[in-house]
Amino acid sequence: MAFNWHNPYPTVRSPLFARNVVATSQPLAVQAGLAAACYAHDSARIGDGRDGFGHGLISAVNDAAAALGLRVGMSVVEGASRASGASA
Repeated sequence: MAFNWHNPYPTVRSPLFARNVVATSQPLAVQAGLAAACYAHDSARIGDGRDGFGHGLISAVNDAAAALGLRVGMSVVEGASRASGASA
């Protein structure tokens, strides 16, 4: 498969290519220090908040989330507790 690297929009973002990975970036969210984490599809159903909260395992965190103590492999419940300032 050939990929067309031409991007007609003014941006400094680069695409990420990997198997079973989705990534996005929003520069304003990063500048604001917004903490973000996601869970893996193999730990819970994507799009099902109840399943994600009950069974999800964090698969990626940004710097702001890491500063709050969120780590890859942590449960979504524990991550949400840490992000909210409550003890898990």
